[in-house]
Order: sequence, then C-alpha cells, then structure tokens
Amino acid sequence: SSQSSMPSSSSSLLLLIFFVAPLISTLPNSPRHFGESCSLCECFVEYTDRDVQLPYRPYAQAATPYDSSEESCLATCLREEACKAAVYGLVGGRNVFTCELYDNLQGTRSPLTAPYTNIYIKKGKCDKQHKQLEPLALIDSDETSLKRRLRTVVNRENPFLG
Repeated sequence: SSQSSMPSSSSSLLLLIFFVAPLISTLPNSPRHFGESCSLCECFVEYTDRDVQLPYRPYAQAATPYDSSEESCLATCLREEACKAAVYGLVGGRNVFTCELYDNLQGTRSPLTAPYTNIYIKKGKCDKQHKQLEPLALIDSDETSLKRRLRTVVNRENPFLG
C-alpha cells in the first residue's frame, strides 16, 4: 500500500516542479524596478520612492512618457552632458510614467516621499553599454512636473492628525 502511494506523490512533485518553476523564473529580478531588471542603475545613486523637492523643475522631460522605460530614461540621462539626475516613476493610473532630467542637484538634497517614483543621481563614470538603447525624444519642461509634485505634497495625509 505504501508503494502505491509513492508514485502519486512523486508524480505530484514532478507536476509541481514543471508548473511552478516557469512561474518563478518570470518574476522580476528586483521589486524596486519597473518591469525588466535595470542594467544601467549601477551608473546612478538611486533613491527609491523619492521625488525632487519643489520648486525645482527639470530642464527636459520625455516627449512621450507613455513610451518611456526606466532603461531608456537612464540611457538618455547618460547621453546628456547637462543631466545630473533623472526622475523616473509611475505618476498616474494605467501605466502613466514620467522621465524628467535635471541639470542641478539642489532639489535632491531633501527629496519628497513619492511612492513608485525614483531619483537617479548620475555617478562620475559609467562603463555600462547604453548606446544600443534608443534615446527618448525630449521636450523642454513644462508645468506638469511642478503640478504633479504639488499634488503629492497637498494630498499627503498628516500622520499626526486624528
């Protein structure tokens, strides 16, 4: 009787391995990043769940942020000589992302807490290959960055109130 239960338990184990292993292998490598693993992140000092302090504004932003990715945003910053820091993150419903480039670091000294938004400060030198990544089309910054961050500040609940 113990031999008849043995094949069913070993077949159950094999079945579990064949169905669960592929699911585990598709999980993202790091929960901090957006989708794919971030190969260019090691070229930056990264502050997770942070955004640039008001009133600083970016000098440029992605023309079509819907099409931007973390990697393409960081590759664009690496190519831009003026870029000292980038902000990339989820800023709205249904996969609305932002990619903003900053030419000064003053706004990163006391950053805002902003879930799903990261600040990336460019390190001195980066040997990672990024030329194969298509740079983002950029536009001059407009008021959308300031309005977005102002909304974050105004909507923040005060933990000391009832």
